[in-house]
Amino acid sequence: MDSFLLCWVSVLALLFAGVAGAAENQIQLHPRVRPLPTDLLGPFVRLGDGSILAKDAADVRISKDDGKTWTPRPLFKQADKFRGRDEAALLRTRDGVIILAFLNEKEQVLRWDQAKGGPQPDCRLPVYITRSHDEGQTWEEPRLLQEGWCGAIRQMIQLRSGRVVLVSQVAVSDPGRHVSLTYASDDAGKTWQKSNVIDLGQYGGYGDHGGGIEGTAAELKDGRLWMLLRTYRGVFTEAFSEDGGLTWKDIRPSKIAASGSPGTMERLQSGRLVLFWNRYIDPVRKTGRREQLSMSFSEDDGRTWTEPVVVGYDPMQPGHTEAQHRLSYPHVFERAPGELWITTVQGKLRIALQESDFVKP
Repeated sequence: MDSFLLCWVSVLALLFAGVAGAAENQIQLHPRVRPLPTDLLGPFVRLGDGSILAKDAADVRISKDDGKTWTPRPLFKQADKFRGRDEAALLRTRDGVIILAFLNEKEQVLRWDQAKGGPQPDCRLPVYITRSHDEGQTWEEPRLLQEGWCGAIRQMIQLRSGRVVLVSQVAVSDPGRHVSLTYASDDAGKTWQKSNVIDLGQYGGYGDHGGGIEGTAAELKDGRLWMLLRTYRGVFTEAFSEDGGLTWKDIRPSKIAASGSPGTMERLQSGRLVLFWNRYIDPVRKTGRREQLSMSFSEDDGRTWTEPVVVGYDPMQPGHTEAQHRLSYPHVFERAPGELWITTVQGKLRIALQESDFVKP
């Protein structure tokens, strides 16, 4: 455990009750973070008039008072046909087109038998794209982007060129594992080009969570794209693209220790990179895998990082399992320059913080 954390864990009892989804859990927050005014997961985007739009399972929510109250808007005309999972990617382009990539729960069929090669022919969780041209008031009919089983959609970014890049993954067989890939669009999500696949093979592990999965990406100052993939090597696996996400190469273990859980990396308006992810509390015994959510900043495109800070911690309780205390799968939204909203799919952490409270201008 971080030395700074020991100082405040002993004096903080319950800073934020109820956000863990289990009343007996006691999530302890860093003193410089605060609870959000909403329990929505997101992801979120800022609209042209300053409002905030959040994705929900079957609709979107719009707030004109920075998250205190929300107005729902329908997302799908055929609500019986589409329902989006929590793992989704949302982006408002610089030209004002909102793009949502989601996994359709209505078509989810998990058929996985590792002895028979992994994903079976009817194993599917497809990826769809829908767009809005009027700030989330109406949405296009969702269009199928990727067939097969995609375990998670986590991030979509817009490059300086205007290109939109979506990070994805898909299950493959013999042996069963996942491979990662990206889709690139030069027309605000209307059409997409598929990249080569990143296949870690035996290094990624096998099974329905095996392979290189749940990537996060950022555009570097030299124009390359940098991706960090979740693996079970004790570190993220990294990959680079020099052509805007169409070709990935230089695939290797990174220097960032991780617990086999996904991270989220974002380019902030300050120019810094920020990374939210899970580290082992005890890296030697590999315990405490997801109970702490850490944060770090980089001024030099990931060559060096600030000392990781634990922003939220849900300590294990006697008789509980690790799954009851997870704070993982983070979404990151820069609500205003330097103000970050962080929410987690697992653990329902809902916090906000100021970049300037952790790094100097």
